[in-house]
Amino acid sequence: MVARFWKVFLLYRASIVSQLSYKKNLIVELVVWFLYALLPLFAMDLFLHEHVVSASMLVYYMYGMILVAYNLARMFARGLDQYEQLLFTGALDVYFTRPMSVVVQVIGSELFLRRLSGIVVGVIAICKSYAMGLTVSWWFSLYLVVVLMVVYVGLMLVSASILTVTQEGTMLASILVDSSAHIGFYPTTMVAQPARFVFMYVVPVYFCLYVPVEMALSGKYVLGCFIPFGVMCVVLGVGLYVFNVMLNQYQSSNG
Repeated sequence: MVARFWKVFLLYRASIVSQLSYKKNLIVELVVWFLYALLPLFAMDLFLHEHVVSASMLVYYMYGMILVAYNLARMFARGLDQYEQLLFTGALDVYFTRPMSVVVQVIGSELFLRRLSGIVVGVIAICKSYAMGLTVSWWFSLYLVVVLMVVYVGLMLVSASILTVTQEGTMLASILVDSSAHIGFYPTTMVAQPARFVFMYVVPVYFCLYVPVEMALSGKYVLGCFIPFGVMCVVLGVGLYVFNVMLNQYQSSNG
């Protein structure tokens, strides 16, 4: 297990070194992405200025939590975004020759540093909610961020695996991951059917964030930990299973 983590670390280190070789470009992109992620926060300040504090702080909290988890998943599992290129150029063939799981190599092939901008903005939003009086403990918030991040990685595995048989996997990724993150900023129960069903049960942001937070606010931390953990295990398990099944259908484009 330690050896596997060390190999993943080496893959990430190589990616970081590569990105740091273009420091000026990286700095400019970090600044631009930071401003882009910060704009919705300013918009929320304008719209929530006259709202009840208790409602406003939960909006900031949910926005920040989803933004941090989403960007962490996109940063650490960036390789899944590039999976289409690996498939259709035949570059994936090399991964089968190495003594390491293909899925680990794909996920660890790149660490996308530009996502740090979104993470910072998300942390700012979370801190703002705590400054407004949020009573959810910090350790619980950290736990939910990790859970939600893993859920997003599981969804990315499913969408990437579809690319093995069809190029529609890119559209699926947009629906499962990107759209769920954006819609997740709003209370799931406010979303109209059938979208509500999708974003409650297919993309279970509701059970990994809204339900446990409600439980935490009523002091039920233990139950609030078990529910999202169970959902996370199911989503990640399904993601890994589907990815490996579809990987067995892979045929090299190099013949």
